[in-house]
Amino acid sequence: MSWPVAAAATALAFLTSFPLARLFELGARTIWAPAIVHFTMQGGVKVVEMSGPPTAYAMTWMAACAVVPWLVFLIRVR
Repeated sequence: MSWPVAAAATALAFLTSFPLARLFELGARTIWAPAIVHFTMQGGVKVVEMSGPPTAYAMTWMAACAVVPWLVFLIRVR
């Protein structure tokens, strides 16, 4: 793994910890919601066909995985 991809993977782990924790709390302290999001993030990269350089693809996928889970904070709890 190249240094930029390794650094982005470390940043991704840090950035997704907050939305996954929020999902855990919203789901009545069950692991299912964060597990499904984590599975999608890890599994999706393996089933999508790559075009272009592998580093660019990895960085694009990690950027999407860093941004999309934060949408969970738009959910309002009554």
